[in-house]
Amino acid sequence: AYLKTLAKIFLLYPENLLLELKKLTYYKKGENLSKEEITYLIKWPTESQIFSLINYLLEKNYAEFMLRLQREVSLGTSIESIIGYLHKTLVRILLLKTAKSFNDERKIELNYAYKKILKSYATKLDVATIKEWIRILALLDRKYKKNLISEETLVAELATLLK
Repeated sequence: AYLKTLAKIFLLYPENLLLELKKLTYYKKGENLSKEEITYLIKWPTESQIFSLINYLLEKNYAEFMLRLQREVSLGTSIESIIGYLHKTLVRILLLKTAKSFNDERKIELNYAYKKILKSYATKLDVATIKEWIRILALLDRKYKKNLISEETLVAELATLLK
């Protein structure tokens, strides 16, 4: 299953395959590799990169957001988890943006570095945009959970966040 998933990802990102093949070539210098060595050396493509997904959304980079979204779905990350993570992150940004004082901000208990990143996005996005994205995510989540839309449709409709 691991190698099948890896193959799917490399179909989506062929330039990464070339980099990984170079790494393997240098590792064994032409000798055969075992399956264990391959899975040890090539781990990153099958690991969730949901943090970069949210970054591309917040940077309003439509193409990369959609690529990362498709990648997460192909890795088996549940659509509910993706929507939940996006929603939770946007709510946190909204809370940071609307905090009236330092004390209000301190009540939002987050890792310092993570909070700093979210605060930088809070300065880039206006309240109306954040609220609209939260509304769209909630609507899509409800439709999906009521079986009114398929996973494929939901993924396509997530693109509306950036339009």
